Amino acid sequence: SPEYSKVFISGGVSAPMISTYDSGFVVARERLKTYSRESGIVLSIPPFARTVLWEGLVPDLRTVSGNLDISLNQGGAVILRIVAVDARYRGSVLSHILPNIQIRPYVSSPPYFSPALIKRDYVFEADSNWLFIRLGKGEVTNPLTGEKLAGDYGVLYEFLITVVNNTGTSHQVLLNFDATGGIARGVFLVNGKLYETPLVKPGNLYEFFSITLSPGEQRRLRIITTTLSGSHYPASLVVSSRPAS
Repeated sequence: SPEYSKVFISGGVSAPMISTYDSGFVVARERLKTYSRESGIVLSIPPFARTVLWEGLVPDLRTVSGNLDISLNQGGAVILRIVAVDARYRGSVLSHILPNIQIRPYVSSPPYFSPALIKRDYVFEADSNWLFIRLGKGEVTNPLTGEKLAGDYGVLYEFLITVVNNTGTSHQVLLNFDATGGIARGVFLVNGKLYETPLVKPGNLYEFFSITLSPGEQRRLRIITTTLSGSHYPASLVVSSRPAS
């Protein structure tokens, strides 16, 4: 762009890890923390300049995962490029490799997927049928081509669930993680508190949160989560209930 651009950046990149499950989990956890705090950095980019947001050495048989939320606050358009180069060039990406990367114009509009944030409201009554909320079911598409983003990886979900106990006895309302698409982990912010799951196999519902409601009581649960790279999605957030012991 011929003018200064200012972008707000949050999120991060994992350290190199053996397990793809772990790298995706670490990044998702940090992303939810920064999202809930609305924390990040503001980067000023001079006209026609380029800068490196992250550079790291990835050893053999290791994986890294990254998830960045980037918002243009001021100025002209910016382009984000992800480049993998031979480790022999480590330390010279900015000075030698990056300036020589040719930014080829797209024949049509560049590929993108939307939306990046999905918000929904639900009402759940104790002692009623379970509520199944699918994560990564292919709701995110390229609006130009209709192509679906498999697993909806990178998307943020924000759910506001009103839980109501209309029964005459106290009930527990439970939040469970169901790895329906294969082995997966989950990370959830529930009313600002972080909850994590271990590796969960399909068919093994994992309870990670519970709250007890007295007869006639009503509460709200604000849940923020994302699909984890390296895990197998789609998966489900399952809301259930049982009589309090």
